[in-house]
Amino acid sequence: MELLGAIFARIREAHLLMPDSTVPEAPPVKCSICHDRGWLGYDVRVGHPKFGKIRPCQCVILANDSPDRLDTFRARPGWPDVQAALEAIRTWVRHEGPRMLVIAGGPGVGKTHLTLAAMRFLALEGEETRFETEGSLLGHLHSAMREDAPYTPEAYLQGIASVKHFGLDDLGTVAQGGWDVSHMERLVNLRWEGAKRDRWTIITTNLVGDQMPDRMASRLKDVRLGKRVIIRAGDYRTGR
Repeated sequence: MELLGAIFARIREAHLLMPDSTVPEAPPVKCSICHDRGWLGYDVRVGHPKFGKIRPCQCVILANDSPDRLDTFRARPGWPDVQAALEAIRTWVRHEGPRMLVIAGGPGVGKTHLTLAAMRFLALEGEETRFETEGSLLGHLHSAMREDAPYTPEAYLQGIASVKHFGLDDLGTVAQGGWDVSHMERLVNLRWEGAKRDRWTIITTNLVGDQMPDRMASRLKDVRLGKRVIIRAGDYRTGR
């Protein structure tokens, strides 16, 4: 019978003779939101109907076949402002010109469509992107005020500030009261500061003229870092 020590010696020798194996490096994470899982949970309390459920991450939504595409978008004849906005978006995704692009106009003129198309284009290029509506963003910030929240409102805003490409849709349509407005002003200021350090932002809004808070307006109208396009056109959804 072979002694136990001899067995261990033989196993050790065989192990030493095995060819070296290296663990391959993990591929770089493309999506900073879901870390390439492709899904996200809902930030809700136990007992909420959506507790324990998941939803697709925007990286999946943007990468899927979608009507929001720059290569298929066609501006309707007779509305030159839409074509101007499309050209501004195409310039922006090429990382040319001002880093902050504001697209203003009424409902249904194509602002959201163009912004999603830009995010989708960059996501397919492997770029870091993030898209939020003002409503969803404020929802996250309100959730962050709970005692059991995993992050603070400021931490959430700092996370957005660090993203290279960010699209904010419908600025000024949901914020109510001083707390909401001050945090939206904080976000705009963070992205304005980030524009000095290769952070690219698209913001859509229905607000025109003096409807925007002064501090926010001064950032969004800064011609050194941004460009503003106003779309005067009919509603795509109604055809008028």
